[in-house]
Amino acid sequence: VFFEAQHNDSRTNIAIALSAAEHGADIGNYVEMTGVLWEGKKAVGVTARDRMTNQEIKIWANKIVFAGGPFTDGMRAMEHKGA
Repeated sequence: VFFEAQHNDSRTNIAIALSAAEHGADIGNYVEMTGVLWEGKKAVGVTARDRMTNQEIKIWANKIVFAGGPFTDGMRAMEHKGA
């Protein structure tokens, strides 16, 4: 038996973002990653562009998760040239 489920991904994403905010995360929308910030060989953040104001920002982080869906390959290419 084959069953294809339906999933409301926007509702799930909002729930994850709100939960992260409750645990101290800063949340942004319409923000595009433009590069990786490095300290030696360790990634310590990203550079990003606020798509609403076109402002470039630096985001420092203890952990970085590439959660770009179909755009993850492009994000990985920013991390490792030639990836």
